[in-house]
Amino acid sequence: MLLSRPTGYSKLRKQTDRAVSVASAMIRIVYDGTIFTSQTSGGISRYFCKLIEEMARIRPDWTFDLHIVEDGREPARLPAGDNIQITRRRHFRPGWFWSPINYANRQFKIRNAQPAILHSTLARPFSFCPCPLVTTIHDAIIEKLPEFYAHRSHARAKRWWRWSAQRADAVLTVSRTSRTDILDIWAPPPSKVHVTYPGVEEAFKDAGFEKTSDVSSRFAVKRPYLLYVGHRGEHKNFQVLAEAIKDSAVEDLDLVLVGGADRVPELEGWSGVKRNRLHHLKRITDSELRSLYSGTVALVFPSLYEGFGFPLVEAMSCGAPVVSSDIPSSREVCGDAAEFFQPRDPADCVKAILRVQDQKKRESLIGSGIERAKLFNWSSCANETIRVYEELIAVWSSKATRDHASPRSNSWESLT
Repeated sequence: MLLSRPTGYSKLRKQTDRAVSVASAMIRIVYDGTIFTSQTSGGISRYFCKLIEEMARIRPDWTFDLHIVEDGREPARLPAGDNIQITRRRHFRPGWFWSPINYANRQFKIRNAQPAILHSTLARPFSFCPCPLVTTIHDAIIEKLPEFYAHRSHARAKRWWRWSAQRADAVLTVSRTSRTDILDIWAPPPSKVHVTYPGVEEAFKDAGFEKTSDVSSRFAVKRPYLLYVGHRGEHKNFQVLAEAIKDSAVEDLDLVLVGGADRVPELEGWSGVKRNRLHHLKRITDSELRSLYSGTVALVFPSLYEGFGFPLVEAMSCGAPVVSSDIPSSREVCGDAAEFFQPRDPADCVKAILRVQDQKKRESLIGSGIERAKLFNWSSCANETIRVYEELIAVWSSKATRDHASPRSNSWESLT
């Protein structure tokens, strides 16, 4: 089943039930916060923001401490709550020469926070971790699609991800697809890799005709439209949709893009009337996005590889039919609530778009999509994450003399 636990998930739980009461004391969970400055908008930063807020609501007796580096960039939206603490700090100086010093300073600050758990938000290594280390790896794309990650900086990232998968005390990931890839590529012990499915935010519900009509008019979208959400580079495979939308069979449909780079080179050949079919909305609110989901002919999701795919569950929750590339994670997330096409075949994409315009098929997809989206909620994600934290805290407390109590010997310098 979609949300059943992976084999070995409860191994630590069975061994440490007698010590779990330790987690009821005042506990400080520390996050390195890297994702909030590395990705100022996007799915992963939103994932951590919502997850931390929901855990803080469930465990008001715990403190959730997010460490943010102030480097002049505006961070992504940060979580807020009475028991959520934002710890801000600065690097000594930017640049590669200062990187080891900045890294050591980060380690020192985090150690001084006396965490019960350290959770790395972007698979970053911690050499001298004084507590259990948890990392979240959303996918294995850097290894699965190496043609898009050939720069020398990606080689370092690959080492970081390998280190995190193999050396962290627990690895959280967002789908069974990602869990399988993590186990196949980096071979960590299966018992420490846990699937914690993300949720869909309450903001994404069917907006209804009136709201949809209002937003469509505001953005000058007068005709039926297909919707694409997110950036368009690398593995997102946008060029397949760009070719599909040029097909005469769908010439009565406009294309609405939300987010991504200013230029759309795949459609720069369009001119005149054809150019009027393209609507590029760079920054909109969740309420406006919800309305666009609710009014679209279909969300088109042509990606070559994903760990999860937030637009899929957002669209289903809003009552939008989904047209997705046939990849394992999309099958896992959508089940039978989507029309699938071969990822590299624009003609097959066109056929899938035409199928969702059949009224009976459309109604079926909308109904099954709304039900499917209900499987994904932040309360379950937060509770499963808390369970992992509690098991690690209990084991750490009951085995204070084990090797993990000593400084980790696998140093960051070996990864640079």
